[in-house]
Amino acid sequence: MTRATPNSSRRDGFSVGFYKLLFMTPTILVLALVVAGPLLYSLWLSLHEYIITYGMGDLVWFENYTLMMSEEFAGVSWVTMKLTVIVVVLEFLIAFGLALLLNQPWLKMRNFYLVVLMLPILMTPVAVALMFRLMFNPNLGIINWVLSQVGIPEQGWFGDPDLALATVVFVDIWNETSLMLIMLYAGLKSLPQDPVEAARIDGASSWQIL
Repeated sequence: MTRATPNSSRRDGFSVGFYKLLFMTPTILVLALVVAGPLLYSLWLSLHEYIITYGMGDLVWFENYTLMMSEEFAGVSWVTMKLTVIVVVLEFLIAFGLALLLNQPWLKMRNFYLVVLMLPILMTPVAVALMFRLMFNPNLGIINWVLSQVGIPEQGWFGDPDLALATVVFVDIWNETSLMLIMLYAGLKSLPQDPVEAARIDGASSWQIL
């Protein structure tokens, strides 16, 4: 029976570490190319004047960052924050309610309803944006046409400051709720049913079980 010497142990450890690093090298290179490359380019781009129709212009150093302190940028950031909070909360509540409904044992045609509810997430964001842009068009859109049939005046959905945020929230909820529904429904299906049955036997209400 041979005993490993300290030198051989160090050599074996070095070999294992070397091969680990060798196998990780392609992943590191891909991440550097995909993540670090665009990040560094974005930082370099932020130091220049940029016009979307002409491309990169003169080097302005940190002038673009000083514009972030303006009142206009603060207003845009506040609207973005409101949009994020409203969308996440509403999508969670709607998706959780639908997931609970789909998880009921008495529900028939569950797979059909699930497929219908999954359709929005199968559409690309570009297609969704173009579709709703046409539907909410103030002159040619079907939304204003339907409203005009019931005597409601036409609205400038994306052009009206009072309606633009609510319109974007509606479109985002329609498109993204399906993804949250999948996650919540999968979570509910993975829960063991023994505690639920035990709670029912003990007289717990539906709210307590929830």
